[in-house]
Amino acid sequence: MLNILITVVLFGSMLIAFKLLSKYGVSNLQAIVINYIVAGMCGIVFFKFEGNDVSFDQIINADWLKHATIVGLMFIAVFNALAFGAQKVGMAISTVANKMSLVVPVLAAVILYDEKIGWQMILGIILALLGIYFSSTNAGKISFNKKYIWLVLLLFIGQGFADTIYNDAVQEGYANNLFLSIIFIVAGILGTIMIMIQISRKVMRFQAKSILWGIIIGVPNFGTLYFMTKAIESYEGASSSVFPLVSMGIILFSALSGLVLFNEKLSRTNWIGRLLAVLAILVINLEDIVG
Repeated sequence: MLNILITVVLFGSMLIAFKLLSKYGVSNLQAIVINYIVAGMCGIVFFKFEGNDVSFDQIINADWLKHATIVGLMFIAVFNALAFGAQKVGMAISTVANKMSLVVPVLAAVILYDEKIGWQMILGIILALLGIYFSSTNAGKISFNKKYIWLVLLLFIGQGFADTIYNDAVQEGYANNLFLSIIFIVAGILGTIMIMIQISRKVMRFQAKSILWGIIIGVPNFGTLYFMTKAIESYEGASSSVFPLVSMGIILFSALSGLVLFNEKLSRTNWIGRLLAVLAILVINLEDIVG
């Protein structure tokens, strides 16, 4: 449970940093890309600190390279889909689609790894989905142009697919610090190409201050994936519990930090969502609490 709490706090700190980007006029894309590069470097430093050597041949011939490449590509793809989704269908719908994707890795864990799922897990997931929905909407109502239904599905399936591939890597025992590094580096390389194209077309200009913000976001970003891995490993035979718990924890943390740091007000519907999130966490962990 400690690993989940650390994951939530680190991810929450990234959300706070993202909130500040617009305030200081920092390019989201540039900060995100630099964050991936910084996170990748953190992983390599940790890997070498553990007494391991890193070589190009070692990475190319690694059994986990395809997992890391797919997840890295999905990272940057989902980020851009979120940005596009916020413009076309609104942040609320984009957030709901993205967070509800936890269903995909949970179902995959049950089907692929024969994880047992009892009544408390089913009830907990239902409460989690309801909590996400009510926490991310205004008065529980969402509407959008139906021609963008493909975008909503992309956010749902894309994030869910990335989490599933990542979970598979952990289950296979691939998830070391070098594996985490390559995920971020792949995302960073693709993002760098995107930035270079936009700069060459004079769509954007490079901002030196994005380097600082990339570092501020990148360090906890690496920590988030590192402790997420530890959390999945600690829930032996029950990784399907981790994704709902992390999602609910992030929602609660974001609500608290938004209220304290940015004086963000929540509607009655949003508070109901937070309450459902707490109930989901309690139900999913019922056996540990009772035991």
